[in-house]
Amino acid sequence: MRQRPVAATEANLQNVMEEALRANREQFSTMLNARLEGLEGRLLPEPRLRPPLAADRRRVAQAAAVAAAGKEAPAASHATEGVEASAAKPAAVRPKRPKRSMAAQEAAARRVAPQSSAEPAATPATWSAVVARNRPKKAEKTGAKPAAAKPTSSGATKKVPVRRKLRPPRTAAITLTLKPGAEEKGWSYEKALALAKSRISLREVGLTAVRFRTAATGARMLEVPPGTNEAEKAADALAEKLREALSPEIVQIHRPTKCVELRVLDLDDSVTVAEAVAAVAEQGGCPTGAIKAGIIARGSSGSGSLWLSCPVSAAKKVVEVGRIRVGWVSARVMLLDPRPLHCFRCLERGHMGAKCDRDVDRSRLCFRCGQPGHKARECSAAVASCVVCTAAGKPAAHAACSKSCQGGKGAAQREKTRKVATKGPVAASPRTEAEPMETTQ
Repeated sequence: MRQRPVAATEANLQNVMEEALRANREQFSTMLNARLEGLEGRLLPEPRLRPPLAADRRRVAQAAAVAAAGKEAPAASHATEGVEASAAKPAAVRPKRPKRSMAAQEAAARRVAPQSSAEPAATPATWSAVVARNRPKKAEKTGAKPAAAKPTSSGATKKVPVRRKLRPPRTAAITLTLKPGAEEKGWSYEKALALAKSRISLREVGLTAVRFRTAATGARMLEVPPGTNEAEKAADALAEKLREALSPEIVQIHRPTKCVELRVLDLDDSVTVAEAVAAVAEQGGCPTGAIKAGIIARGSSGSGSLWLSCPVSAAKKVVEVGRIRVGWVSARVMLLDPRPLHCFRCLERGHMGAKCDRDVDRSRLCFRCGQPGHKARECSAAVASCVVCTAAGKPAAHAACSKSCQGGKGAAQREKTRKVATKGPVAASPRTEAEPMETTQ
């Protein structure tokens, strides 16, 4: 016990420091490994490797055959090296292990067989377009296509209106209209048609039969079926025969043509109505007499615009071009929407003047201000006033027969109900005074 302790030398101190550092490194490595093992189970999985294909197995078999023959096998590519090894290695029986999650299984697979850098990356997922199966009900009824969606700069979609398709009529029609006063002379449609059948033979004009209809104005219509050769010429010949057989003072014969409304824009000051009509007729391939024109109106920009009623076949050619040359100007042509059915006697919707059963006559009133003595094109009133909506007690700051008019919808609905109930056109019936009801005391 009295022996003196060993003096601390520099070598002893160095050994103690190295032992302490070694112990610290081992402890820190153990802690770091434990922490990394806990993080690996939560990492995102790498793309899965594909299983060996039949081509890979054939390549391995071919290499084995070449090696057996004593020849040097071609070096396998780095991309298929892992696949060939997995195909050549027989499956071994492994002991059952507790079931692990998919993320843990993929993490273990990455540690065992990492993906080669030469293997192509997995194909990224692409977006698939979803097409709506249910079409709008309006499109199903009318046969029109819904508006297409057009992407904008902000990423939102904007509906683009689809251009209305023009279809020329497949039939040719002839109308017979009794002139005013013919009924007082004892004439009727029955008598006029019977006289025409007794004097005209359909075989003379190349027809075997025609279709019969009643027009919205009450006139009688004869249609040449679409399967007839040269239907237009046959209808013209039949109309000429009818004019010869029936007196023009009793019956008026017409050859109606389905028309649409156009508007010619960007006209200069020197353009006349005749020039615009001639340009449309030349482009559409129809006579100038088949086109009805209004007057040239000047807008706020100073350019003129002209309303036209043109046959469908000619309008289709003009609208497809989009522009016509009128004088020196390349004028735009715009197809107008069809107008709803209006009565020019009471100015309400849903019926024609020949079948109007209203007690009021507004045929001499201005469509814009509702005052007599002038027409809408000559109206100078500061504010428009619809006479139909005024009588119905509705907002009337618009012209009659316009899209904003709401006063005549009740009449249109009544006319539709009457047609559905009777399954056909209804003749106008005069209104009678209300009769008193007999009651018992």
